[in-house]
Amino acid sequence: MPMVEELWIPVPLPTVLVVLGIAAGILIGIAGGLTAALASSWHRRRARRVLMARVREVAQREVVDEVESELARATGTARDLALAHG
Repeated sequence: MPMVEELWIPVPLPTVLVVLGIAAGILIGIAGGLTAALASSWHRRRARRVLMARVREVAQREVVDEVESELARATGTARDLALAHG
C-alpha cells in the first residue's frame, strides 16, 4: 500500500485522502453556509424594500386618496351649508 512519508509518521495514502476529503467537505460546507447567509440577507432586504413600496402605494391609493376625497367633499358641503344658512 502506498505511504505518505513526508508526515511526522508514515500514513497510508488512502487514509490521507479520506482525511483530506473530510476536511475539504467541512470547509466547503462552511463556505456554502456563509454564501447562503449572505444571499438570504440580500434577498430579505430586497423583499422588505419591495413590499414596503407596494404597501405604501396601495395605502396611498386605497386609503389616503379616498380620505382626502371625502374630506374635500365634506369641506365643500360645509361651505355650501354655510352659504345656504346665511
